[in-house]
Amino acid sequence: MQNLQPSFDTVTETLTWLRNEGFTRDFNLAYEYLEFNRGANAMAPEDFHIEWVFRFEGDTDPGDEEIIYGITSTKFNVKGAAKRLRHVCRSGFRANDQEVISALE
Repeated sequence: MQNLQPSFDTVTETLTWLRNEGFTRDFNLAYEYLEFNRGANAMAPEDFHIEWVFRFEGDTDPGDEEIIYGITSTKFNVKGAAKRLRHVCRSGFRANDQEVISALE
């Protein structure tokens, strides 16, 4: 049986639900990879799987969209969440960062 995508009204509710489901690590987009453990570990796009995606748009500006990802990695035996703002990922990264950004879209 496939998991049904839950729906939440806020980012806080989403992150609380993910933590309760075992997604306890915080992942950060760092150039060509996702990092965790305060940058001590990093995962390339082929090292992780996006299990959940939650999108939130700002009430006044659709450009304020935030996306929360529930991410798993069997290679590193971790589950966690990554947050990103759409406008952050569209600027400020090098061209070869696109592989990680694409994996998160």
